[in-house]
Amino acid sequence: MKKTALISLFALLISYCSTLHAQNVVVILSKSMSVQDMMYKRFEKELKKHHDVNIHKFILGEDTELKLSQDKEIMSLSPSAIFSIGTQATHYAKGFKNTFKVFTLVVNPVKESFCTKEGKSTGNMTGVFISISPYEQFKLIKEALPNAKRIGVVYDPTKSENTINQAIQAAKKLNMEIIIAPVTNRAKVIEKFENLAGKIDVLWSVVDNTVYNKNSFESILLFSLRNKIPFFGFSEHQVKAGALMSIYCDYPSLGAQAAEIVSEILSGKNIGNIPPQNPKIIKYAISERASTIMGIKIPAKLRMGADKILSDSILKRFYAKTIGLGRTTILLSLIK
Repeated sequence: MKKTALISLFALLISYCSTLHAQNVVVILSKSMSVQDMMYKRFEKELKKHHDVNIHKFILGEDTELKLSQDKEIMSLSPSAIFSIGTQATHYAKGFKNTFKVFTLVVNPVKESFCTKEGKSTGNMTGVFISISPYEQFKLIKEALPNAKRIGVVYDPTKSENTINQAIQAAKKLNMEIIIAPVTNRAKVIEKFENLAGKIDVLWSVVDNTVYNKNSFESILLFSLRNKIPFFGFSEHQVKAGALMSIYCDYPSLGAQAAEIVSEILSGKNIGNIPPQNPKIIKYAISERASTIMGIKIPAKLRMGADKILSDSILKRFYAKTIGLGRTTILLSLIK
């Protein structure tokens, strides 16, 4: 019995000493939702492969007393790094001035001042963007539509200027041209799209809620279908609604990518030498119905690499739903 007790005590001491020597890493989630939880789990799994760490998970508290309690607990841990998932979580993490921070799941990190206008790390913060680089997107567009040369984009310069600057350079490299339509007033968004008719071969979208929101998307989709201008979106949901194709990241893998960055920081690399990164894993979905309506044949190789090929679903119901909106003639002519 004494021998067993001594072995148990010895095991506890080893565990305690190990905990003392392990570095603390804090993960802050903006919300408890499936996407953020999946990213957290991938982060935890990948980081623990390379480092002896104690990972502490926090969900951002809206209650003031809970937030104060979290502040104290995080500070008491003296974390070697903080990984924040979501815009609110990243703003909260930014308050811990002397700790290295890595963010992801932020729609507009430049506007939120989480990185520089040029997309470089700032202070002691870096991260993983959620948007695919324009160059990678345009390569896929060119593969889908080899004859497309003119790419149209409506965007808010106060939110997407850096992305558009990258897009202009990317298009030049691929012998393509960007036709830009800047807008800051939501009421003018549809007018900007209408002005692009006859001037572009492809309609490309950026993550920009001035342009793409619940009030505008239906009209944007109708513009695309009516003018037979293929629409390339940034989410699977847009393909379900009628975009020809959407190019997007694999969200759980962003957690793994963030773990690689935190691993470098824990190994002593200067965070200033780790610029924010675009997603490494690129996915895309294709709408068969939209391609049929527009008379576009997607190359077999591209189809084989698709994350999803959607044959019908919401697009047909979208037509039915909008018949009552004064667009009956347009919609019926599209689905003949």
